[in-house]
Amino acid sequence: HQVYVILDAHHNSFIPLYYPDLFVEQWVEIAKYYKDSTVVLAYELWNEPGLTWFAQETVPILRRCHDAIRQVAPTSTVRPPDPRRQYRPRPP
Repeated sequence: HQVYVILDAHHNSFIPLYYPDLFVEQWVEIAKYYKDSTVVLAYELWNEPGLTWFAQETVPILRRCHDAIRQVAPTSTVRPPDPRRQYRPRPP
């Protein structure tokens, strides 16, 4: 049986904003390492982002990250965060 993985980032919501270059560099290094792997299904840039309140600020960073990964691993699937998929408090 073949097992596939999605590599994702479980970051504090502010890391891409405060350290965008580091965020991109980390993903590029990961993509370089795994670019020829047959088990990596996708790179998910930012899991559980809570994006709705600062999407404008993060979109350029995530696009830059996506493009940088595709430069080193052109056939890779890169998933941007989905702002609809968030953890919200349960209603009372």
